[in-house]
Amino acid sequence: MKKVLLLLLSVSTLAVFAASAKSIVRNTPKVNKARVSQLKKNWGTGLNEIYFQLNYKQTTDVSYQPSSSQSAYSKVVFDNAYSSDIIGPEDQGLPPFGMGGEQLTILQMGNYLSIQGRQLPTTMDTIQLDIQGLSAVDYQLQIDPTGFTGNGMVAFLYDAYLKKAIALSDTIYYYNFVPTLANAATYQDRFTIIFKKSTLPITNIYLSAVLKDGEASINWKTIGESNVARYDIEKSTDGNTFHTINSISAKNAFAASYTYTDVNILSGNSYYRIKVVSNKGEVTYSKVSTITKSNTSSVGIYPNPLINNVVNVKFTDAASGKYLLSVINSLGQRMFSKEIQHSGGTASYSSTLNNNVANGMYKVSVVSATTGKAVYETNILIAK
Repeated sequence: MKKVLLLLLSVSTLAVFAASAKSIVRNTPKVNKARVSQLKKNWGTGLNEIYFQLNYKQTTDVSYQPSSSQSAYSKVVFDNAYSSDIIGPEDQGLPPFGMGGEQLTILQMGNYLSIQGRQLPTTMDTIQLDIQGLSAVDYQLQIDPTGFTGNGMVAFLYDAYLKKAIALSDTIYYYNFVPTLANAATYQDRFTIIFKKSTLPITNIYLSAVLKDGEASINWKTIGESNVARYDIEKSTDGNTFHTINSISAKNAFAASYTYTDVNILSGNSYYRIKVVSNKGEVTYSKVSTITKSNTSSVGIYPNPLINNVVNVKFTDAASGKYLLSVINSLGQRMFSKEIQHSGGTASYSSTLNNNVANGMYKVSVVSATTGKAVYETNILIAK
């Protein structure tokens, strides 16, 4: 739900902090527009974050839906550069969030926060959620920890009313509850995020994927490797279904770096993540890194007219694979064919036609062996 939250945190509703302010308090009394750019810079996407959202369901509803209240969204951002102290509202920049309707905030030292910045967590840290303004309907706490890298910690949702803890893995989590309005313990201070030391064989993993010369350069750094068997590089074209494209054995060093190049890049988005597999079969994942390739791949034939029996096929930012080059006469007869093994990216391949290909106009096609579809067709004049 990151997109939903970012839309709600608009310039008209966000509070901005000064260089030393690391928590955004919603009861800010004054405006300082000069800090808008600083807010976007320091609280943008791609940070180490956990998002919280409050959903509800009326008795006549089939499913839960997000609360319409601007106060029903909050998040925590982790970075050791942040101060552990809360800066007072006089240091903030923009008007407060609306306080009507349901309220899901982060409570710290008596302050209700929509966004809180704090240092990387330890086992002593907690995030206290505060929920108010509910009505007599079913509710759902939605937690998105997919951007949380952990500092060697695993986040848990603790339900003080039911006295149970649920581990938050690298997926969005939905927790349903029914508040009793006469009993604040059933909702107000019920939920806390606690942290426990990870038992997985790695403390942290940092992944980046960069598009360069039509190829994806995938790099990841690790801290605290111990008893790691291998790293699986996983790829997806839709961001949901991943498959392994390669595996690399772990170095099992305290700090290590790895790299892999994916040459099979199609137009659009490509999503990458690293799957960490321990010697015991335990699995954890890195954050997902995305690259976007514009639709600039092409195939060309030259020269035209053809005067020396040599035809050249040029691939530009094209996917690797087998391609079939065919020269077809006006009767539909294939006069020449050759298989081309393209390694991906940009490259040219030369082919010498048979001597029985007479002068005249011909259709030339390049067909992908993977899809069976023509990726390029043109007419050329052979004039030897």
